[in-house]
Amino acid sequence: MTRVSKAVISLAIICALFLSGCINFVVPKMGSIALEDSRIDFPTEGAEETVWKGKHMDIKYSIANIDSQVTVSGYVNIHTNVLLSFPRGKTLFVKMNFLDGFGAVLGTMDISPLQSVYANVPESLKFSSTHSIPIGTVSFNFNYYGVLTSDAKSSSEDRELFYSPFD
Repeated sequence: MTRVSKAVISLAIICALFLSGCINFVVPKMGSIALEDSRIDFPTEGAEETVWKGKHMDIKYSIANIDSQVTVSGYVNIHTNVLLSFPRGKTLFVKMNFLDGFGAVLGTMDISPLQSVYANVPESLKFSSTHSIPIGTVSFNFNYYGVLTSDAKSSSEDRELFYSPFD
């Protein structure tokens, strides 16, 4: 093996390990246990509307459980105090996790709103997603990861937003 191929293989392994850590943060591993205070009772039938309040954002959502399918729609509202200093978005991942009676993850649904890279983040970001309900679901929670920046045209300061409600 040449020196160059060894370097390429080493770089590929390092990247894979780094990315697998990020993926497990954004999408928790099956069976990960959610903190008790993060669990929200899953509606048995019909629809509910409410607001989840987080450290950096609020999620105003409607959740409908119909025929083993769940539809979640609403708005992600990043807090104004964050947007005043970091008005442009680089990335934003918002997930809803299905939990069993012990708080273990049964599955994850992506509810990330669409957002252009380096565009000004609007006050409300709309989302809507539908997913089959994993058997045994009794509660759910949210987690998120995002990066906002102060200016798109210069080497600007970034702000990471993250919340992971797992041990």
